[in-house]
Amino acid sequence: MQGTIADLPLHGKKLFFASDFHLGAPSFEASKLREQRIIQWLDYVTEEAAAIFLVGDIFDFWFEYKEVVPKGHLPFLSKLSQLRDRGIPILFFTGNHDLWMKEYFTQELGIPVYHSPLEKDFGRSWRWIGPRG
Repeated sequence: MQGTIADLPLHGKKLFFASDFHLGAPSFEASKLREQRIIQWLDYVTEEAAAIFLVGDIFDFWFEYKEVVPKGHLPFLSKLSQLRDRGIPILFFTGNHDLWMKEYFTQELGIPVYHSPLEKDFGRSWRWIGPRG
């Protein structure tokens, strides 16, 4: 799926775009509260979502190595997994704070990670979707 966006039939549903959560900053307590609010928002949009686009800087820093991923954010990662299990497409575009993402999201969560912009026809118009920094 890398390099393209599969057809996303809307069927009367909506596309949701979110960015700049900066999970992990500025403190554990502030990040945890923000994570809870993000999960509440994801719960709120679940029934209406044709797809969810996470467009950069979801984490304040994500350094992923071959066998190691950053600790923390388990409730958020679990919520993303639940949404994927329900069949809701999630597309992750890296930002300048999470550009070190490799295979974890794709292999473990079924969420494609894009490191470069894509063009998508949303019916009425074309849009560029992509990393920012």
